[in-house]
Amino acid sequence: MQETIFDTKKPLKKVKNWKNFLDKWQSLSESRITGIKIANNQFDKYCIDTYGKTQDEIIEHVKTYDVDERDDLMTDLVQDFINFFRKTHVVPVIRGKISGINKYLKYRKVGVDTQELVYPQTLREEPHALTIDEIHKIFKVAKWHKQAYYLALISTGARPVEIIGLRVKDITWNQERRCYVALIPAYLTKKKLARTTRFSTEVTPYLNRILGNLKNETDLVFTKNSNLKYARSNEGVVFKSYCEKVGLDKKFETTGRMKVNLYCFRGYFFTNALGALSDSKDMAHALIGHGAYIQEYQRRTLPEKLDLWEEVESSVLVFDLEKKNHEIKKLKEAKALLIQNNLEKKDIEDQLKTERQARMQFEKEIKQTLAKLREEKLSNFTH
Repeated sequence: MQETIFDTKKPLKKVKNWKNFLDKWQSLSESRITGIKIANNQFDKYCIDTYGKTQDEIIEHVKTYDVDERDDLMTDLVQDFINFFRKTHVVPVIRGKISGINKYLKYRKVGVDTQELVYPQTLREEPHALTIDEIHKIFKVAKWHKQAYYLALISTGARPVEIIGLRVKDITWNQERRCYVALIPAYLTKKKLARTTRFSTEVTPYLNRILGNLKNETDLVFTKNSNLKYARSNEGVVFKSYCEKVGLDKKFETTGRMKVNLYCFRGYFFTNALGALSDSKDMAHALIGHGAYIQEYQRRTLPEKLDLWEEVESSVLVFDLEKKNHEIKKLKEAKALLIQNNLEKKDIEDQLKTERQARMQFEKEIKQTLAKLREEKLSNFTH
């Protein structure tokens, strides 16, 4: 008999339990798996607190009903969970939790149709626009190596984990441009697309010192914690403590989260990049890794990419005020020259318009004079 893929001692059908469920999703990112675990743990606790039964016990009980009743029971249960969590969580967070919970419910053959679920109205808080003065306040209390991390975020617009996860091998010195360039690995990015970024001149002395003390290519540059999940979380806690020290501790009413957080550096870069690249706003999106725009950026050569960063650099400098002021002065002069040119252009256009109107009037008068002369000659001839 011909051997088939089913000729094995390993059972073809696995038991439907939590462990085997997690094995099924092991190809997902660690953060996504963690989110699924947290969501199902919260749902399990809700089931115990509300009904005195675990999530698995309720699933087994629901399976004793016919299909229609089973769907109604699970939909009502998940809806009650949404209504309970709406008091303390915003809608995007709740949707994320339901996604993780429903994955397990579908695995256990009692999944719900999410189209039938009703979510509360989404409330969107206005994001905080970080100012240069606020950045200076934070840097006054931040330790030296934290300043390096914050300047790296400000000068690249990268996500916090994209910088905290960089290793020595990811960063190179570009001799021609006199700056450090980094290739952010795909596994660190949200869209799993690697991209090149460039640090401003303000980051250079920090990286000179940090990289000089690191020996191996695999050493992390901005943290010593190899668990990036905890390293990123710890950075958030430390940054929060700095903000509280300098009075930047206001929170959003809907979520209770700090208005000033590490992502504000990303927003600061993006806002200034939009201003610097006013003729190419799509590139501002590409520089910070927005997936819809990154492909066009990826097709550029390294020198072309660095040219883009140089256009942006002066607008995101934090302390190099002399260079920043020089760039601002140049922009003001260019703007004044443009205005002057526009005024001169308008004067010329007005002058040409006046001359054209005078010429048209002169031609009109000549035509009238000639017509009058013809009439007089014709009159003399008839008489």
